[in-house]
Amino acid sequence: MNIAFCYESVLPTRGGCETYIADLARRLVADNHEVHLYACRWDDSALPDAIRYHAVAPVRGPRFLRPWRFARACLQALASAHHDVTVGFDKTFGQDVPLSAGRSALRVIRA
Repeated sequence: MNIAFCYESVLPTRGGCETYIADLARRLVADNHEVHLYACRWDDSALPDAIRYHAVAPVRGPRFLRPWRFARACLQALASAHHDVTVGFDKTFGQDVPLSAGRSALRVIRA
């Protein structure tokens, strides 16, 4: 399966959602899925070697508009791609599977 993740910054040393994304990507790659990451920043040393990266231009402007601008930039990047499923983590829209990045949401997903 060809799977795309959308999250602005995937730096697992920060914890939380970033760690969850890295763990999930490792598991999916180990199960022979093709995983793509759409992000502005990432730590490729903390992610699987087989992951395919798609740089989304860093978001500028007022802080309160950053999530909306990143989500819109992801949609534009995904428009020309052909993935079986797209997953948006926290404050994105338009993906097939929207996941909240809150602690309780990630706890339920891991169960």
